[in-house]
Amino acid sequence: YKEKVMTAEAIQKAAIKSQKRKQLADEKREKDKKKTMERLLKKQDSKATKQTKCKTTRTNAPVIIYKQTCDSTLLVFPEGIDYPLKTGKAPTAVEPILCRMGCGNAKKYSCSRTGVPLCSLDCYKKNIC
Repeated sequence: YKEKVMTAEAIQKAAIKSQKRKQLADEKREKDKKKTMERLLKKQDSKATKQTKCKTTRTNAPVIIYKQTCDSTLLVFPEGIDYPLKTGKAPTAVEPILCRMGCGNAKKYSCSRTGVPLCSLDCYKKNIC
């Protein structure tokens, strides 16, 4: 290994180069800091928006309030609703549509050609033939 003899001019150039390297390294560190700060701030913003989305908003729809305590039961109606309430009929149950092939099973499918209600592939084949 040979020792390099440096002149005053070469020493000055080396000092300038090392100073530039230090300056570039400092600039790079600053850029990384800024990127990190921006990324963290964006994360906080997204968390804040998620929290606001989760909150439920109350509507001004009329609501019947029912409260029961040890002493009393309270039923509060919105304005415009008369008490006692009018009696209404319960909705009737819909009768299931049965397979047309006479097997007695409930309809699961419809024939693509005839539109007949069918329950299985076997009934479909019987219907086609």
